[in-house]
Amino acid sequence: MNDLKKVIVIRYSEIFLKGKNFAYFEKKLLSNIAEKLEGLAEVKRTNKRFLVENFDEKKEKKIIEILKTVFGICSISVTVMLDTDLKAIDDYVASLKIKSNTFRVTVNRADKRFPLTSIDYSKSLGGLVALGIMMKPIDNFVEKVLIEKCISPTIDWVGNKPWKSLPDKVKDENKTSAA
Repeated sequence: MNDLKKVIVIRYSEIFLKGKNFAYFEKKLLSNIAEKLEGLAEVKRTNKRFLVENFDEKKEKKIIEILKTVFGICSISVTVMLDTDLKAIDDYVASLKIKSNTFRVTVNRADKRFPLTSIDYSKSLGGLVALGIMMKPIDNFVEKVLIEKCISPTIDWVGNKPWKSLPDKVKDENKTSAA
């Protein structure tokens, strides 16, 4: 996977109501944000949103607190930028550690040349997330039920570290079945 670039997405509201003055108000909001973040980050406009880039991740919370004071901002989201490559996106989503059993994946393709529809890609990414969540109970089941209850390993000490070994009864059964 390529290097992840952390960015903050800013969505704005109300200024779209300004009609022919929209461009003026959008530029004014952009300059207000840039002024507040001077020396901390860079701000640029993209697809009716602003992106805060090139910032020190240690100052992320400070940047968010500053952005909360700017009039006209509707929402702030910390995210990562990825290449528009299916494999890069799939790999990133599969690597996420989701702690909840409930989640939602919503895809909104800005570039309609992308090979999948938004709904199809939402389903695909949701499947990756669900698979990651489902593996936790399976791992837990294998560890707790199959190993602890069915095999009942004993703990021996090898050097300074514990080492799980099978009880003699199971070892003897394996020897007889292998012969």
